[in-house]
Amino acid sequence: MDFKQLLNQEENSDIEFKEILSNPKKVAQLVTSFYNSRGGKIIIGVDDNKNPIGLNNPQKTEHAFVQKLK
Repeated sequence: MDFKQLLNQEENSDIEFKEILSNPKKVAQLVTSFYNSRGGKIIIGVDDNKNPIGLNNPQKTEHAFVQKLK
């Protein structure tokens, strides 16, 4: 599934859209819920209207995401 197809979906138990990942507790809860079910996708850099806004520093965002999970 490509990015445009993902954006056409609604948030549900398999997909979550986030502008940023600022709250470590909520990040952990989201990942845990996906882990305890059949998995899912967290799409970062998308606003509440499902408009891609991008990330200033994708590598830093990825690193911060991993650190929050630890």
